[in-house]
Amino acid sequence: MLDQSQLLALVDKVNTAYEKVSKDLELQQMVDLDAIPHFELKPHTADPRALTPTGAFSSKHSPQHDSVLAHLRHLNALNSDSIFVEYGAGRGTLSWIISQATGGSDHILIDRGHFRRKAETRVRSSEKDPGSRPNGLFVRVQADIKDFDMTKMPQLLSSAGVKKHVAFSKHLCGAATDLTLRCIKSAKSSESTTSVAPNVVFIALCCHQKCGWKPFCNKSCFLDMGFSRDEFDLIRALSCWAVCRIVTPTAADPQQSDGSSDDEAPPAEPTSAPLKQVYSVEEREEIGNKCKRLLDFCRIQYLRSMGYDVVLVRYCQKNITPENVAMIAVKQGTLA
Repeated sequence: MLDQSQLLALVDKVNTAYEKVSKDLELQQMVDLDAIPHFELKPHTADPRALTPTGAFSSKHSPQHDSVLAHLRHLNALNSDSIFVEYGAGRGTLSWIISQATGGSDHILIDRGHFRRKAETRVRSSEKDPGSRPNGLFVRVQADIKDFDMTKMPQLLSSAGVKKHVAFSKHLCGAATDLTLRCIKSAKSSESTTSVAPNVVFIALCCHQKCGWKPFCNKSCFLDMGFSRDEFDLIRALSCWAVCRIVTPTAADPQQSDGSSDDEAPPAEPTSAPLKQVYSVEEREEIGNKCKRLLDFCRIQYLRSMGYDVVLVRYCQKNITPENVAMIAVKQGTLA
């Protein structure tokens, strides 16, 4: 646990490291967030966005879904001949909406959990309606992301070779993002003559406090920025300040921490100092955001080492979700 002087020294270190890489962390704007059209589903098609008891689900998630569609469309990746792989898919709502928007794309949904009211059951139901839109193939893989091997998925291949492949997720918590990036790295490094690595990656980031050192994808980059292994846990704890507006980062549900069975303990409270006397709420939010972005910088460099162009975008307004930053990667030379 840090005392006040140690906390001040760590924050100075964060500020210095952030200043050095801030150019790579500028949030881009690919689409006009105020002009994103709402995707209207056909009246006869059951909408999984309305499956929860409260109307808050649609008002919170629907704008995010619309933004994901808009960004994929901007990247020319929203096509029926693409295959979409959703990591941490949950009930698969976003995959279902993408299938509707493309007129019937194929999907692979990965999640270690078992869910009731899965979206693909709506696909099967709508197939019974002759007036409904065509639906593509939905394949659900119930497994830890760390165990998923995309080279073993024949759905990624076609008679003409490899299908255009989009890897995506909305709010992939903590280390699950790192496990996904490792999964992509494994596909890029495969000895197979046919690479099934994605052409486009879209990950809406969240819950950096749930990252873990063991699954973190780019430890060397973090250490090269001048931080130590122990400071990794402190920085992931401080990242809570970006969104929580509270003094003490809360412990996360270990079942939700990283999408794998190798979850590390949630970060301990980094300091016993009376933080309200050290930093204002606004200052704590700024520090928390810098901690998040430093972890994201390591991920950006990891993807760049695989031959991707990478940017961070603000994909929705903060009043929709405070976790409103997405990481987008495309093959080098194709990012507009």
